[in-house]
Amino acid sequence: MMNMDDVQTGLEKMRLGSTKARTNQNKRDKKDVEESSSCPSSPSSSTTTPIVNGKMKKTRRKMKGVSHQARIELRSKIIAEQCAAGIDMENIIDSPTGPKHINGKIEPQPKEQSSTKATTICTAQSEQATEIIQQKQKKSKKKRGGGSSKNESPVKGVSTKVTANAVGQSVGVGGGAVHENHVGKKKNKENLQSSADVTPRKKNKKGSGKNHHDRQLNHHHVQEDDSKFEPYLCKDEVVKGLADGTLVKGVIRINPKFHTEAYVTRDDKSLQDYYIGTLTERNKALEGDVVVLRLKPEEQWRDEQPRASVVYILEKVHPRLSVGQLSMSKDKKGVIFKPRDKRVPFMTVLEVSLPANYMKNPHKFANTLFMGQLIDWPVPKFGVGSITENIGKSNDLLAETRAILLEHQVNFAPFPPDFDIFLPKFKGIPIKEYSYRENLTEECVFTIDPLTAKDLDDAVSCKRLENGNYEVGVHIADVAFHLAENTPLDEMVCSKATTTYLVDNVYHMLPQELCMMCSLLPGKENLAFSVFWEMDDDGEVLKHRFARTIIKSCCKLAYEHAQDIIENASPVASDFPDILNDCATFVEVCEAVRTLNRLAHRLREKRVKNGAIRIDQIKLGFTLDGNGDPDSYYVQQMRDANRMIEDFMLLANMTVARRIHDDFPQMAFLRCHDEPNGRMLSDVKRTLEIIGIHIGIEDSSALSQSLIKYDTGDYLGYVRHVAINHMLAKPMVRAEYFCADDRCVSDFRHFALAVPIYTHFTSPIRRYPDVMVHRLLSASLGYTPKPDWPVARIREIADNCNKQKYNAKRAGEASVDLYLAHYIEKRQPFHDDAVVVAVQEKSFDAITLNTGSQIRIYSNTFEEAVHCHTECNTYGDKQIWKMNVIFPSGEDTNAVLQVVELFQVVQVALNRKDKTNKLEARLIRPKHVKSL
Repeated sequence: MMNMDDVQTGLEKMRLGSTKARTNQNKRDKKDVEESSSCPSSPSSSTTTPIVNGKMKKTRRKMKGVSHQARIELRSKIIAEQCAAGIDMENIIDSPTGPKHINGKIEPQPKEQSSTKATTICTAQSEQATEIIQQKQKKSKKKRGGGSSKNESPVKGVSTKVTANAVGQSVGVGGGAVHENHVGKKKNKENLQSSADVTPRKKNKKGSGKNHHDRQLNHHHVQEDDSKFEPYLCKDEVVKGLADGTLVKGVIRINPKFHTEAYVTRDDKSLQDYYIGTLTERNKALEGDVVVLRLKPEEQWRDEQPRASVVYILEKVHPRLSVGQLSMSKDKKGVIFKPRDKRVPFMTVLEVSLPANYMKNPHKFANTLFMGQLIDWPVPKFGVGSITENIGKSNDLLAETRAILLEHQVNFAPFPPDFDIFLPKFKGIPIKEYSYRENLTEECVFTIDPLTAKDLDDAVSCKRLENGNYEVGVHIADVAFHLAENTPLDEMVCSKATTTYLVDNVYHMLPQELCMMCSLLPGKENLAFSVFWEMDDDGEVLKHRFARTIIKSCCKLAYEHAQDIIENASPVASDFPDILNDCATFVEVCEAVRTLNRLAHRLREKRVKNGAIRIDQIKLGFTLDGNGDPDSYYVQQMRDANRMIEDFMLLANMTVARRIHDDFPQMAFLRCHDEPNGRMLSDVKRTLEIIGIHIGIEDSSALSQSLIKYDTGDYLGYVRHVAINHMLAKPMVRAEYFCADDRCVSDFRHFALAVPIYTHFTSPIRRYPDVMVHRLLSASLGYTPKPDWPVARIREIADNCNKQKYNAKRAGEASVDLYLAHYIEKRQPFHDDAVVVAVQEKSFDAITLNTGSQIRIYSNTFEEAVHCHTECNTYGDKQIWKMNVIFPSGEDTNAVLQVVELFQVVQVALNRKDKTNKLEARLIRPKHVKSL
């Protein structure tokens, strides 16, 4: 899309500048350049040079009216580019959470492209777009006599005013404190307008809140009184401030529903998060970045919640890439990129990166999705960006799926063909493996997986011993044997870290050939790593052992098959997959399944008694038609067969974790789950108590017993289950991989499983951490030498695995959202029941009971004749809102009152939200409420 020659030529001219000007100012600038290089300056103060049709304006003309300091900063920027060849050397820093990170280093293009050229493009684009912003601002000031307007936008026609209803209804999401927004209650200059300034929105024809969506776009950039970003502190100041406690650091989380609010968790999680209330205070940080904060004076805190501002970004975790669409400004002179993710700023885009003919026919691209890259963010209102890829048409499933992969940083690049040299050369099993591995090819071993599964990581076995006990075996594909360490293939697999599962496709961590080689297919001899336990009838583990083995699975059962065996005393063999091993029979398989299920129940009872909890949420699956469109959806069920396999996989992971930590206490690759946020959990407890639900939060055991008590198995029990699990999910933190050397043993604990130590061992085909654990276990048993991994390298791999696992999870969820939105859009009207989980003054949140969708419904989207009255009751320090919604009488209906309050079931109509893959909802007349 970009004219590389024009951009390169233009930038070279800018770098060379006027020889005379350089001669006159060289001595004066030298000292200032050195000082400027020692402390990063704010990009908002940088001088930029416009590019017009790929040609540069004269240097003298460019410098006219520009301050001396701005010229110095421009030259500093150019010198840094020349020295670093595109790398910002000012911001290279040893991150405490991982290896050295280079700020702003983003390489969306293939490696063979020149990084210098990429930097040249970014710099040139940044300069042109910033100049456009400055010119617009100057024109706007001249029109209004040089003053400033609260609603001024850098690009004409883009509104930046925030309506107070959106402010007042904000709820902290993504781990931030859940609260009613207090913006407007304090008379701080940075606060937005108060809820008293609400202007009712016009209803659209559907009454579905589209105008609210449009308003969200308008306030995507919140007016901040023409404020500017503060320059970052110098690195030395950051180091000193972190050492003496005047500065703090953490990972920033941005409220996805109200992007001006952000949070950073404190070291003491029982205390309120640090609150960042404006874009200026966020200071160009994006979701997931590791930031340094300076606390504001206590008089500026919000209800005792400490307020802070970002003064430095230690690590730019966010890739500065986003999916969105383009639009022209009203004066037809500017192009705006509008990311779907409202946490990323709108960007002015340069013609040089636009698709051909966009300026002549922008309407042709009205429904096209693009990938935009944030290059610079000079002012809070607008960033500077470029278009890196034309993804395709919005609402097209293939294009939307590609957008999901790109936006969530899923590495779906195929393995290079020349990587085949790193695959095992042998076919079958090498003869020497039979000499030392335990041969189980004549044992009754089988797999139980989802019906469509192809990557079969694990198999199970169960046989009666002569002493009356049972020997239970879990057999895991020996991927580490096939994947040689420290090869380019191993490095690429490590970088991918996980398999990503979308609705329509699977993006494998391993090459397809290696997946099939390792998969424990029936009737085929396979190499495995096995864990055996001797257990009595009560499921008590008496002893265990590990071994490298050779197995031959006799059949591939689906969960449905295993469930049928569990429930049916006389299953018919012809209804099940064939037995492909002469040493096993269908009767033996059935007997083994039933025994495993009985023992799994005992294991589960003990885990729950020890405090293990499950925070289950509704998960959907889809059946697709011949065109790849969703034909139907279903809720994935956790039945006895699923839980049986889960219980033995958990037991294997716990057993292996203890072994590798005993033998390698510094190198062990483990997984932990920290306790939930105590303050948020207490808040949930108080809220539930108001409506008569009492939960224990002293520890995981008390919480687990509470959940069991309210899961009564009937419809009301299901409604409570959905609502309580949703409310409890917010205080929970993500489990993470870590190197044992980085934590005290007391911090190894896994809260949800209620076990002191845990790891992942059972899925090496789809998770790289399991490969690491296999290598450690192999060395522990003497099969291979002890790894010589530096602790820093283990930490780096753990950090990457955490990141990629989270990205894959979010991509999978986004894929489900996409297909559900597509399905519902084609099947209007679509109605569902929903349970209310939060009520505010002018909106309420609910979870749909059939799809598990989280929705927010605003009172001004109700039908014209519907009357709504809200009331607020105070219980100590908690405010609980309630809506009384009156539906009018009609020809065949009487007027009815729908009370919208916590845990109330309401009826809603769902549809696809315009230009997104999200759902919007509106409240409809209830079916089962008595007439007034």
